Amino acid sequence: MFRDYTYCRHYAVRNVKYIRTDNGKYLLMFRNYTYSRQYSASTGVRWKCSRQSSKKCNAFLLIGEGDVILRQCEEHTHKPWKYHCNSDGTYTKI
Repeated sequence: MFRDYTYCRHYAVRNVKYIRTDNGKYLLMFRNYTYSRQYSASTGVRWKCSRQSSKKCNAFLLIGEGDVILRQCEEHTHKPWKYHCNSDGTYTKI
């Protein structure tokens, strides 16, 4: 299976969203998929697909300062979950 890694083009992401779920967990949402913070690197923060364990999904984003994508693999093994924004600003998976 071919993985589409992007190394050379860095671009600011306007549709990245940081959300808080109803259980207090923070996620990054990009193109309707959610990512969990994995670790901080010298160049930015690596976010892994939030369904990495359950669906063996290897999608990830490396986000630098100013929400710039430095490296990515957006090949998901599943469809995105749907979320509802609650009145208190938290998100619930539906």
